[in-house]
Amino acid sequence: MANPKSKDADLRGLGIISMQTCLQNATSVHSYIAQLLKDRKTQPIAKSSIRSCLHEYRGAIRSVKKATASFKTKDFSSANIQMSAAMEASILCEYEFEEVLLGPALPSPLTKQNGDFFQLTGISLAITNMVK
Repeated sequence: MANPKSKDADLRGLGIISMQTCLQNATSVHSYIAQLLKDRKTQPIAKSSIRSCLHEYRGAIRSVKKATASFKTKDFSSANIQMSAAMEASILCEYEFEEVLLGPALPSPLTKQNGDFFQLTGISLAITNMVK
């Protein structure tokens, strides 16, 4: 869904908007993961990996908040580092299922969410690098 403020925003404004979108997405993914843990249909063998993903996205939320604060104060280097750390959550979460479960019988239930978050953080990183 497009942010109506993006129409008239300059590059710095787009940076803030993209980071807000990352925060909303990370928060949504975190909530989804928490629901997966509560769902009785979730296979017990997957719960350890899902718990790790919950931890990763909790950290991603903190990192996006720090990145946004740094970006607003024009500390683009710190914003870049923090957003890169947030991006890593999607990679590490997906990796949990590849390494721990080993095999196609139990694919990650978070592949789409991880991919979306990775792309959103990539946009924020690109904008941050453009305004440096």
